[in-house]
Amino acid sequence: MKKISLIFIFLLFTLQISFSQSCLPQGIDFNSQAEIDNFQTNYPNCTEIEGDVEIYGDDISNLNGLNNLVSIGGELLIGYEEDNNWPINPLLYNLNGLDNLTTIGGRLFIIDNDVLNSLSGLQSLSSIGGSLVIGLNANLTDISALNSLTHIQNTLELAYNYSLTSLMGLHNVTSIGGSLFILACPIYNLDDFINLINIGGGIWLFENHNLLNINALINITAAVGISIHSNSNLSSLSGLDNINAESIQNIYIINNNSLSECEVTSICNYITNTNEDIDLYNNASGCNNIEEVEQACITGSQELKAEFLVSIYPNPASKELFISTAINQPAQEVCIYDQLGKIVLDEKTLSNTIDISMLSKGVYIIEFILNKEKSRMKLIIE
Repeated sequence: MKKISLIFIFLLFTLQISFSQSCLPQGIDFNSQAEIDNFQTNYPNCTEIEGDVEIYGDDISNLNGLNNLVSIGGELLIGYEEDNNWPINPLLYNLNGLDNLTTIGGRLFIIDNDVLNSLSGLQSLSSIGGSLVIGLNANLTDISALNSLTHIQNTLELAYNYSLTSLMGLHNVTSIGGSLFILACPIYNLDDFINLINIGGGIWLFENHNLLNINALINITAAVGISIHSNSNLSSLSGLDNINAESIQNIYIINNNSLSECEVTSICNYITNTNEDIDLYNNASGCNNIEEVEQACITGSQELKAEFLVSIYPNPASKELFISTAINQPAQEVCIYDQLGKIVLDEKTLSNTIDISMLSKGVYIIEFILNKEKSRMKLIIE
């Protein structure tokens, strides 16, 4: 009986291997719907392509023939052909058929797919070993299928997706090994980057004319460069506050018509430490040149002197927060802001204790008004 059981286990293991195997170390190009439809017939049990995969063809309308793929060892290029001057994959509306794909070892390029309107089909994708580039997809409105993605080894680039107003789907990304580059996308905010902690390169925001704020970048602590160019409705750099100025090698803040508040801590510290490789011009008053920003940094620093009149404890806190003032008078008002800059608590009639038990765990900014002066400090709820 024991011998029969061992034989059964061996056969089961052998059967599993036969149904799941790596293949195609040289990669494969799909240039027609027939090639996709016949993939499982031509390459039975091929679930892990070792090489690169390219998908572009005038009659490709679905990727259902690829629904057994679990991983691609090389890069996946959808609709991308170098030096091409016409739309590719003119019939491909979504990426259904890639539903079981979990990892891509190299780059993922989704470029120049004229009618592609969603990335549905990439729901299982959790890791990209190269860059993620999504560009020139004129009708792309929905990238929410990327909600399992947590790590991008190299750059994340979103460019010329003229219908993309939301980045919903990127909220679980915690790490980008290269730069964050967003160009000419009609997004209103970067709220879906609230969990992004690490960027190995720079932050590049160009010609995003609907962009109103970048508050959600508050958790990023290092960036090689900061380039904010021609974002006509962006009024403040709040969100870049916690970037260590010593990590920054260059700053370019140019042609942002509404940008008047550039005096965040990272920019102020960079200007204080060095004026090298920094351009500030053609923005709104207050951020129109280095001298204006320097003055705003000084003024802001003076306003924060009121901070020494107020102390809070404990910090981190969980249920109650105790406030004391050096002048033995209560603050006139206390506001607590979340990481997106929204007021989550506003107290105008104060004792020396505030109930904070309703606040979720996280990092907040607490603002006091005392003797008509404002002071702010970081508050951690645990």
